Amino acid sequence: TYLEEEMVRDLQRCSYRKDLYQKMNKVDPEAPTEQEHRQAGVTKVRYMQWREMISSTATLGFRIEGITMDNGVVLKDFKQTRTKEQIIATLIRFTDGCPLILKAYENRLNAIKEALLQSPFFRCHE
Repeated sequence: TYLEEEMVRDLQRCSYRKDLYQKMNKVDPEAPTEQEHRQAGVTKVRYMQWREMISSTATLGFRIEGITMDNGVVLKDFKQTRTKEQIIATLIRFTDGCPLILKAYENRLNAIKEALLQSPFFRCHE
C-alpha cells in the first residue's frame, strides 16, 4: 500500500533505495534505467509503478502474492503473473482443478466486487 502523500514526499526527496533496486534487478535486469543502474537505486514510487505494471494489478486490479499448497509448500514466484489466463492457471493449480472450489472462489470474488462497487468509501478512494 502506498498513500498519495507518501508519493508526493518521495518525489520531492528523490531518495533512491538500493533494496528496491535489487528486487527490481533480480526480477528483470533490464527494468532499471541506465541512471538507476549507475546509482544502484530506485525511488519507491518508481518501484511501486513498475511492480504494478509487471503484475496483474494494472489490468485486473489485484495480484497474487503467494499461495500455500495443500502439502504445505509455499509458492511466491508470482511477480510476473499478469494475464487473466495466468491467474486462472494459478487458481486451477492451487485448487487442483476442483470445479466446486473454483466456483466458490468465483462466487466470493464476485461478492467482493459487488460490495466494493456499492461502497461509498471505495468510490472515493480508488
